[in-house]
Amino acid sequence: MDTEKKRKQIIGTMKECFEQLGFPDLRYGNAIAHPNADEENVGHIVPSAIRFSYQEDYYSRALIDMVIHDKIPDEKVASFRELINLINMDLAFDHFCLIPDCNTLVFRASLFVPGDQLPRNKFKKILTQYLADYIRCLPIIEKLLIEEGNPYELFQSLAGYRSAGPKEKSQRDMADYEKLRQGIKRVFAKVDLPVKDEMITDSSVHVMSRFRTTKCRIEVTAFALNYTGQLYLQMFNPDALPGNMISEAVELANMFNSTSYVNHIFILHRHNIVSLLTGVILDPDLDEVELEYQLKILFSEGCKYLPVFLGNQSANTSQKEQMKAILDGCCAKVIY
Repeated sequence: MDTEKKRKQIIGTMKECFEQLGFPDLRYGNAIAHPNADEENVGHIVPSAIRFSYQEDYYSRALIDMVIHDKIPDEKVASFRELINLINMDLAFDHFCLIPDCNTLVFRASLFVPGDQLPRNKFKKILTQYLADYIRCLPIIEKLLIEEGNPYELFQSLAGYRSAGPKEKSQRDMADYEKLRQGIKRVFAKVDLPVKDEMITDSSVHVMSRFRTTKCRIEVTAFALNYTGQLYLQMFNPDALPGNMISEAVELANMFNSTSYVNHIFILHRHNIVSLLTGVILDPDLDEVELEYQLKILFSEGCKYLPVFLGNQSANTSQKEQMKAILDGCCAKVIY
């Protein structure tokens, strides 16, 4: 199937899934009622409207975007970066970002497409989670926009709503988690990630890898918790950033997130650690091809971008300039 025909077919299936889920308008009278029509310019997103698109390069991805606000006021940009960094710690399959220069607040997600057909069931789960996360996080975003507020305190107010998403527990047992652990280990071996530690309980599984590149130490963890049907993938450098670097690190993370769909970076303030996070839907079992795809992208981007945060690059340019140079060389820009 040629790329353009495949693109139209996959976007059409994405719209069908949206309609089949029967979502109501989520904000105002016409919010998110109609995903982008075929005749619309797919290079732009209408505020509060969801956009479906498809990207094919080395791997194929179905993409979801929504503009939350056209422009965050300049005086609130730093606070919004901090708030969305905190929110993104709590998200695996989607993330918020501010588009540099225009300060447009965007919410996005993606799903691996293994062939010519969109995996409908997985996409419905991703879309359901995406819209649940949007509904859950929107009140504190609006509050920071309209009023003054402390980003950390606003984020803490989400604590009572973290179980409100559609993370329904499935009927799994130790045998399921053992099967999942073996699948994770097979994929780790395939992408040359040495397994250094692993743990399995009646409600979780963790598989961990640790290694050193020429520029920094790296840890990669795949873990599933509480029968939610989701596998999380996290890559980080265990060395803490200096306290005076955190604000700049949050800005660097946002720069990366504004160009990324598959992974997102956040700064874990509790330990001042830089982390990349993504996830894989278990439907109901692990798709090892998808896990391999996600791990390869996670590994490639982690090894490329984590050293920037640690200052392990050229001393002749700032970390912000280094990040911009890498992003400009790797990413096509999306027009908002």
